[in-house]
Amino acid sequence: MKISLACLFCALLAWGMVGWAQTPEGTRVHNINLTEARDIAAAGAVNAAISLMVKDVMSCNAPEKKNPQACVCSFKDDLNKLKAAYDRALAKHPGWNEPNTVVTYFDPVTGKSVALAFPNIKRQLDACEKR
Repeated sequence: MKISLACLFCALLAWGMVGWAQTPEGTRVHNINLTEARDIAAAGAVNAAISLMVKDVMSCNAPEKKNPQACVCSFKDDLNKLKAAYDRALAKHPGWNEPNTVVTYFDPVTGKSVALAFPNIKRQLDACEKR
């Protein structure tokens, strides 16, 4: 159950495809592939905040697991950190928040590819703000 809850949170925040791709509904998705260290650092800060949130969600108790949105939104300090990282990244890169856009990069520390959908992150932050 913990894994499925964490996966739900990840799905709420990130969704990615490579290059110009299409969703099952036929919507084109624009991929912004980062290569500059400062851009990767900005996206990496957002990804680190998301990773912290995923760890938090894993600690939710049984009643909270029945309402994953309430669980996610209960971690106010970490949500504030995510919002701050998100705001800093978009202040320098407003195009990252365009509809149907995914920001991808190769993390030199972990050796993994990372994909972030900033519009989805915004939706989650807005949902929690309304709570």
